Amino acid sequence: MEKMIDIGSKQLEILDIGEGKPVVIQPGMACSIYEWENIARQLATHARVILFNRAGCGKSTLGYGLRNIEANVDDLYKVLEQLHISNPLLVGHSYGGLCMQHFAKAYPERICGLVLVDSSSVDYQLLDEVEIEDDENSNDAWRKKCAYYARLTSRELSNELTAWIEEVPEGVPPGKWRDFLCNPGLFKAMSEEIQSMPDDVVKIKSMGSFPEIPLTVIVRDTDLSVREMVEKEGLNDSDARDVEDIWQTIVFNQTKLTTNATFVRAKNASHDIHLDRPDLLVETTMAMLKEEGKWR
Repeated sequence: MEKMIDIGSKQLEILDIGEGKPVVIQPGMACSIYEWENIARQLATHARVILFNRAGCGKSTLGYGLRNIEANVDDLYKVLEQLHISNPLLVGHSYGGLCMQHFAKAYPERICGLVLVDSSSVDYQLLDEVEIEDDENSNDAWRKKCAYYARLTSRELSNELTAWIEEVPEGVPPGKWRDFLCNPGLFKAMSEEIQSMPDDVVKIKSMGSFPEIPLTVIVRDTDLSVREMVEKEGLNDSDARDVEDIWQTIVFNQTKLTTNATFVRAKNASHDIHLDRPDLLVETTMAMLKEEGKWR
């Protein structure tokens, strides 16, 4: 069961299960810890697994100050301190992966390895090179949507996001999913996080070299991703392939962060690899844990 912990400036909703080597998972921007419970419970037979909803998400309170990657990294640091966790294996999905990259640079001595799951990149702005007319999925369009949603009540969000609410991730109770999405705090946090990303990546790039830790980089299935962009987002095939080519490149380039990196293609998986290929994530994470004896 999820529980709340007080980190001083706010309360965060966490899942903390299992015993052994700690694995800390940071979901993506619009993802909840509830979507990862299946994976967490499988890993918990061999490890201590910790997930937490970022400030504003789920039952986690927003607290004060601007929501950006540095604030999320500070919250993660406080979570580890509060739970007395040292040298965890970090797993970060999408925006959560970018937060973990920042954390690895800020606190290299506090982690032992990293798994990046179709992670956002410090070079994400290269995606803007593909000029798509009326692109409703651009960062700026998403920021404006989130700012609008943040001004609505939970009841208004329930009416506004009907289609999204009906797309319940496998294993998540529908009521819990509805409550997660019908939370104005979620969209306030997301709006600020999206707006802060250009400054965030400049900060990460300025922080010096990446630590020499074991790293696994997982990327989504190219053809499946292109098909989804065409069918669900309305892009033409050419634009979708241009976007995907850039995404595949910037994710692959994350393998250059260390000299001890492994690259994995998640066949038959969309960006939501944790939902499409939980077996792969469990297998990959367990492989990293088995290398524990070789870690510094």
